[in-house]
Amino acid sequence: ASTIPLYERAVDLGDAKLTHEFARMHLFGHLVRKDENYAAELFLKTARNGHAESQVELGILYSERQDPADSIKWFRRASEQGHVRAQYLLSRIYLAKSPPSTYPEAHRLMGLAAARGHVPAMSKLGRLLLDGHTFGLDKEAGIKWIVAAAKAGDASAQFRYGDALFYGNHVKQDYAAAVPWVTKAAEQEHPDALGLLARIYHNGFGVKKDVKRAKVLTDKAIRSGNIDLLYPIALSLTQTGRPRSLVSAYAITSVIMRYSVKRSSHHIKARALRDQIEPQLSAEHLARAKRKDETMYRMIKGMRAEFN
Repeated sequence: ASTIPLYERAVDLGDAKLTHEFARMHLFGHLVRKDENYAAELFLKTARNGHAESQVELGILYSERQDPADSIKWFRRASEQGHVRAQYLLSRIYLAKSPPSTYPEAHRLMGLAAARGHVPAMSKLGRLLLDGHTFGLDKEAGIKWIVAAAKAGDASAQFRYGDALFYGNHVKQDYAAAVPWVTKAAEQEHPDALGLLARIYHNGFGVKKDVKRAKVLTDKAIRSGNIDLLYPIALSLTQTGRPRSLVSAYAITSVIMRYSVKRSSHHIKARALRDQIEPQLSAEHLARAKRKDETMYRMIKGMRAEFN
């Protein structure tokens, strides 16, 4: 606390570095009372003078406040100074909030960040290039970035590379080579990696068959938000015929539909099952099921967010 007057003096003198640090102290309540508005005021003071870190913090604050215009403005200013994280965050905004006409700029910014070793940018860029829907299909570049991010410890990239090796997508199929990468991602509780690793041990793909371990991994995958493993649970719940079970089954199928692509097999099966369940629910139970669906969706969204 004795350092607080020094920071206050630094703010008066216009010391950008210490003002930025003082703003972060207020943002997180470190040694001072937490005050997001005052933190934003201090960030704005230094951001206007070109302090890139403060510009990024402002961009994040405005994004959290659902103010995309100001968020983009400050991320853009920081990215123009070569701030890698700003380049990546701005590219994500262009992907999520803007029309396809901005995808080339998103691609450029994400590429700049990836080229300078920003691991989330490498991972996301690799996955997008392999998916081919947004930036166009580029298998060679996609695998290059995925492998680089996987080696740097990114769980999503580790899973994606292991998944590619397991199924032979974009690379030669190799169960034995897939296992270490899927395991690394599963150790970070990546939900899809946990599900795939469960399948690997259940069937003995590239490892000694271990049904007991497969069950433990399946349970962890479900708790971590693996959507693919939820349908059998919903199906088994419907077979009891009990209202409480049907409420849960309805909620689960609704969550599956939210996360799956329309016209995909997951979406179609979940919709068909939900359509069977709904007539069996009273108005009260249906309302309860919809509330449970929203709660489950928010919970799973939170668990999966860090791997996007």
